[in-house]
Amino acid sequence: MIIQKIGIPKEGDKITYEVIEDLIGLKKNSSRWRTVVYTWRKKLFVENNLVLKSLMNKGFLVLNPSERVSYADRKIVCGRNIILKAVNIVQATDMDNLDEETKTKYNFITSIPNRLRLATLVESKEMPY
Repeated sequence: MIIQKIGIPKEGDKITYEVIEDLIGLKKNSSRWRTVVYTWRKKLFVENNLVLKSLMNKGFLVLNPSERVSYADRKIVCGRNIILKAVNIVQATDMDNLDEETKTKYNFITSIPNRLRLATLVESKEMPY
């Protein structure tokens, strides 16, 4: 629906929330608006390899290659921080009252920081494509 009305955006294009609201006839704070916009962004990525970054209270920016790498880097840092916080929660948990299945999960989760460090030391494999 959005693509049919505004076409495929180009790198550097900005699309405001107001334009999207007018196109789809929904307010930004509605659940339906979020669903439609999520689907639109996903379709742009899958079919056109375009990444749209949210601009707080303004709209979306279609990222160029350099911006895409920076955007992905921030996502990785946020994800890493979430993982490490979860590890801290598990490490602060008393193992004495855990069943065997939960102890297995405990051991898996507490090993994540070491596995992440190891992954950074191992050289990437060449992919055949």
